[in-house]
Amino acid sequence: EEEMLREKQKQEEDRLIEKLRQEEERLREKMRQEEEMLREKQKQEEDRLIEKLRQEEERLREKMRQEEEKLRQKQKQEERLSTKQREEDERLKEEQRQEEEERRKEKQRQEDILEEKLRQEEEKRKEKQRQDEKENRKVLQEKELERKRSKEKEEEARKRVVEKERADVQLDLQTQKTVREGDRTEPETGAESGSDEKKDSLIWCDS
Repeated sequence: EEEMLREKQKQEEDRLIEKLRQEEERLREKMRQEEEMLREKQKQEEDRLIEKLRQEEERLREKMRQEEEKLRQKQKQEERLSTKQREEDERLKEEQRQEEEERRKEKQRQEDILEEKLRQEEEKRKEKQRQDEKENRKVLQEKELERKRSKEKEEEARKRVVEKERADVQLDLQTQKTVREGDRTEPETGAESGSDEKKDSLIWCDS
């Protein structure tokens, strides 16, 4: 019976271990899918920001090209103007140069802002990923702790059952011993006519 009990408990332990392993595998697969979705979402966001930056750069290039074209046209006109007019144009040209310098600085500032924004987004993504991984590790650790506790409880229950069965056997042996010793104090008359079942029981107890 102890062997059957151990086998049954081993089967139950194996079943619980397999169940926990399947649950752990399910969690890992869920984590992998969530990480894949997160990476895809982040990639889409990065692509969107990059495309936006590219379009902005293209717009600024086109604007600069138009301004340069205007400047060339003005330069052609300057060649036909008088000295006084040329001086005035030089003044205007300087103002335009300063304006272009300001626009260039503004463009650089906008690019710096976009770059900083991308950097911050990347930092947020990495931090979220770290937090997700930390949370997933915590869930796995809790599952592992739960599995260990369950196994310990099962082991304690098995020990209690074995101890109870051992105590029952000891009590039964003690009772049969007491009965056997009581029989020995009675007269032997009629001993041959005693039941075979009782004799067999006493012989089994002695063994």
